[in-house]
Amino acid sequence: MMAQRFSMTRLQISRSNSKTHRHTMVKPMLNKKQMQKRLKWAKQHGEWTAEDWQKVVFSDGSRFCISFGDQGLRVCRRGGETYNHECVKRSVKFPQSVMVWGCMSARGVGKLCFLKKTVNAAVYQDVLETFLIPTVEEQFGKEDFIFQQDLAPAHAAKSTKDWFTRKQLEVLAWPANSPDLNVIENLWAIIKRKIRDRKPTKLDQLKQNIATAWEAEMDIKTFYGSKNEHGSEVPSDSEDSELEDESDSGEEWLLESGLTLSVVWRKREDKRSSDPSEVPRARGESSTDAGVKWLKFGQPPLLEQPIPHISNFSTAPKQCIHHRYSLCLPPLHLPTAGSVRVESPSNRNDPQIRRESHPGAAAGSGRVFPRERGAVLGDPLCCAPLSALEEEEAVQCCVCLPPPQPSIVTVILHLHRTPSGLRSCPRKELRSWAASRRNCGEGRQGGHFVPSANEVFYNPVQEFNRDLTCAVITEFARDVLAQRGVKVEVSGEREPSWCLSETEEQMTGAINEQTEETNGGKEPMETARAGDKCERGLRVLEGLAASGLRSVRFALEVPGLHSVTANDFSAKAAALIARNADYNRVSHLVEASCKDASLLMYEKRGRKDRYDVIDLDPYGSPSPFIDAAVQAVSEGGLLCITCTDMAVMAGNSGETCYSKYGSVSIKSKFCHEMALRIILHSLDQRAGVYQRYIQPLLSISVDFYIRVFVRVFTGQAKVKNSASKQALIYNCVGCGSFHLQRMGRRTSNGKNMKYSAATGPPVGPECEHCGHRHQLGGPVWAEPIHDQDFVQRVLSSVSVNPTRFGTSRRIEGVLSMVTEELEDVPLYYTVDNLSSTIHCNTPPLLQFRSALLHAGHRVSLSHACKNALKTDAPAKVIWDVMRCWEKSNPVKREKLSETSPAFKILSTDPSLEACFTVRDDANPQSRRKHLTRFQENPQAFWGPKARAKAGGGISTDLQDKRKKFQNKRKITDSSELKNFPCKRFKQGSCQFGDKCCYSHDPELLDQTKPE
Repeated sequence: MMAQRFSMTRLQISRSNSKTHRHTMVKPMLNKKQMQKRLKWAKQHGEWTAEDWQKVVFSDGSRFCISFGDQGLRVCRRGGETYNHECVKRSVKFPQSVMVWGCMSARGVGKLCFLKKTVNAAVYQDVLETFLIPTVEEQFGKEDFIFQQDLAPAHAAKSTKDWFTRKQLEVLAWPANSPDLNVIENLWAIIKRKIRDRKPTKLDQLKQNIATAWEAEMDIKTFYGSKNEHGSEVPSDSEDSELEDESDSGEEWLLESGLTLSVVWRKREDKRSSDPSEVPRARGESSTDAGVKWLKFGQPPLLEQPIPHISNFSTAPKQCIHHRYSLCLPPLHLPTAGSVRVESPSNRNDPQIRRESHPGAAAGSGRVFPRERGAVLGDPLCCAPLSALEEEEAVQCCVCLPPPQPSIVTVILHLHRTPSGLRSCPRKELRSWAASRRNCGEGRQGGHFVPSANEVFYNPVQEFNRDLTCAVITEFARDVLAQRGVKVEVSGEREPSWCLSETEEQMTGAINEQTEETNGGKEPMETARAGDKCERGLRVLEGLAASGLRSVRFALEVPGLHSVTANDFSAKAAALIARNADYNRVSHLVEASCKDASLLMYEKRGRKDRYDVIDLDPYGSPSPFIDAAVQAVSEGGLLCITCTDMAVMAGNSGETCYSKYGSVSIKSKFCHEMALRIILHSLDQRAGVYQRYIQPLLSISVDFYIRVFVRVFTGQAKVKNSASKQALIYNCVGCGSFHLQRMGRRTSNGKNMKYSAATGPPVGPECEHCGHRHQLGGPVWAEPIHDQDFVQRVLSSVSVNPTRFGTSRRIEGVLSMVTEELEDVPLYYTVDNLSSTIHCNTPPLLQFRSALLHAGHRVSLSHACKNALKTDAPAKVIWDVMRCWEKSNPVKREKLSETSPAFKILSTDPSLEACFTVRDDANPQSRRKHLTRFQENPQAFWGPKARAKAGGGISTDLQDKRKKFQNKRKITDSSELKNFPCKRFKQGSCQFGDKCCYSHDPELLDQTKPE
């Protein structure tokens, strides 16, 4: 009874012809002036066609709240059930909510933005720059469009108007207080209805549900038909609009075999002939008598039912109707005669497609499927069991059914491979599964991958890593292929765009000129574009590919590639890589491999077999693969290596670091840059064994890992310089001062170089500043860790094409800091550690930098640490500056221990008078421009993920694992403490009495007394 009582829905009530209680239409309250403006606006846009409205990009924000009630505004109940718990809507005084901004056009929806703070003009412009510009570039390209926004204060601000003027964007005039005219409001309403059914209880769940509903497939064009209801007179066919509103009403179900079957029935009347029997029957078209209603399904048919026979339709409606229904049918019953064919958007109009008759499959045993595994779209179909489907397919087959009546119905079947084991599943659950399993949304192309359970490793945190790698390889390809007569062309970089400023266009021109100069001014013989195979292009190896996402992105986004080998030791991962390559249509570039990464690289040591680019991103240390990598890379080739074992490289286990990298790590404030120099030392040491040496292009430390890009060359004479490029580190354990001791000495003797042993040490047995001992670390790479010219070119290419990567802003910020670093100054100090050493207030960063500049020394920041200070000033000058700062910010010296570093340092008078007046050059450009230099974690627990389990089992949640194994203090039940005597009670000083958590039992106290 309860189910029957609540079975009546508002939709059923609204379809009733009789009068009943209905919800009132909510419209904004308008004053007389607003009414006049709306009327004027409607008259101005009344002649707009549907094509005009489809050029408009609508935008708006909406607030989503967590609803704790189970019922809507109305509920069906009997008298006396007012306070029944099933008939009550619960409310919360201050529910959690999130503000969302989005935009949409007839071509699709844009990127969704979750607003974290009050939206002023600056925040709004940042949202437009980050989310609107990439959307319109992807949807419209060079085509014209019109942007719509309401008259919120942030939208109507003068700075916002100036921003639109600079970007040369046309803004649609919009009347005040008119949200009912905005098409996007329909989309917000649909999303809120979907979220209400899912009932999220946490803010993270709410955001995830919003993003899933926003990205779900929708027929956006149907929203534009609602402009008539809103008062905007957009010419459209009213009957077609009504039908389109119902086009998505059916549910999409999964077959037991793991297939999605979507059926589209089409009928159409040809008005060129009055006699239906004389009308030629084209594919998918029919001419019939008029006057019969369209067949509608009240619910999805049962699994045993076949496709309805054509005799169910005696005639067709007068006008062209497009209805979509979803059926759930294991067998596909065909008539005794008919034609079957496969279509795709690319070959639908191809006259070369063959048409074959398909006789008697009406017995029910036959099932439509391509002739063999991996059939190409366009091949004729035949009967085969659906269980033969092992690869992911997406095909359409048109079955032309000859009816007894003079009409033709075309059935279009969409077959999609889904994971085995799934059973009948509603469409919204299917979309939720697809959104979480099939698209990671990285890159301009939206990298697609399908990780199943925990079979392969994937970490979304490293999107910055993958974006930066694509940018570096692109610039590397530009340099290398220019020498081979190939011109690299990046989409969106060379073409003038309305969103580029004059400075950015000049930077783009500089890139083009540099490419022409590298090629000797000759016209390139070949143009390489992303996604196309280049015969003289680069051969790339991803040794530890896992899901293959990185390799797929290389094929989609990096131009000038000959092939990409995506290798993984797991057979499941290799199969997944192959499916992802097919899914993204890059199988002509990406080759899946299932081998040991080291063995694969050892097999490619020959000069003709080497790879131009080798990317190693292991889970942990790359040390087992370094020896093979330096041999398998070509002459001048690129090595891209990631290290995530930062606990080892940052000094927690110096002995382990030595066993892996041949260098001892020490605990210090400069541990992140030292980690970079340790991996470079290890690479150079292994390359030297084979008469090869490295040239670092870019070395960065971000998040929880380090990433280095180096080129490898061969040269016996250059290898001799290796010893003089390495150094030991003497680090004071008291004040943190450090000195470097080179491992070798190199002097020039005319045209020849003389090599000798180094002399040292550079320090005494005790620190000259604080009197404490030194700890010895290294050896490490002591030469520059960046190629400033190369980094500047990468930065320029990213700056002029900001929509190419999802993390372009962060790449620009990090690389800007890299270009500002002092390349000949290893390691750094931190201002907070200097002030902590002498127990004084921390000086402002700009004042401290200015003091060193006034003293005649160079100074810069470091990308590896927020408060870092790289300077060529000796430690004596740095401590003199701190002594001068302490004079104006004195510490209580009577509380200092005589053995502390602070007492020793402050006991010495400064030898210089520091000037803390802020200089203009003390503030670097990256800081002035407010670039994204040190990004805050966008969500909780932003960091490394758990290792993938063999066999694909679900791994233990990372937070549960931390709580189980890593907590230093175990949670103790308070009742267990009553088993222990109270020490204060024994001494007569316990003031808690009966509330004390420990025992005051005299017998227990007597048992613990010593004899």
